[in-house]
Amino acid sequence: MSGLEGQDLLDAKVYNINLYKQAIADGVASEKADTETLAKLTTEYQQKQADYAKANADHDEAVKQGETGLNNATSDLDQQVEASKNAGLDVSVEVSKVSPKYKDLTGLEAQDLLDAMAYNLNLYNKAVASGVASEKADTEALVKLTAEYQKQVADYEAQKAAVDKVNADKKAAYEKALEDYMNGTNHTTSMTAQTQTDASSGQYQTFMNATVDQKR
Repeated sequence: MSGLEGQDLLDAKVYNINLYKQAIADGVASEKADTETLAKLTTEYQQKQADYAKANADHDEAVKQGETGLNNATSDLDQQVEASKNAGLDVSVEVSKVSPKYKDLTGLEAQDLLDAMAYNLNLYNKAVASGVASEKADTEALVKLTAEYQKQVADYEAQKAAVDKVNADKKAAYEKALEDYMNGTNHTTSMTAQTQTDASSGQYQTFMNATVDQKR
């Protein structure tokens, strides 16, 4: 404002004052915007942290429940295998482990990390469900097979017992008949003996016709 006088000086001062006010207003607006942006970023960060913590908690809970489910299914199958072996079946069990193709979490951040964790968790849950269902199906099949085998054994034993009884009755009847014969009871043996010559053939022919009563 050097060299200005009168109205020119006043106009220049007013102009500068307005510039100053605008600068202050712009600064305040900028700081307010920065504050709002910071608050938004902070909220988003906190939400991401909460989401990440929940994702980890969900993972841990899924693993816990998955292991419990698999262990229970395996225990049921092992018990049935033992029961089937005791029933006479020859049972063998082969364990195979299949791991899903999980996404690599290395270097992932923010939403990409959360998405990958959710994807892997879904794969894990499906694998556990499939494993449990498979072992339950094996257990049920073994229960059915064992029941069928036990029925066949029972039928065989019943048939064998019936045959053994028939054979025992026949043996007893035979032994009784033999004993009666040896004791001369209920049996008569007849035999006649006669010898003559066949004149026409010039040969001797012998006919036995004797009667012997073994009754006492």
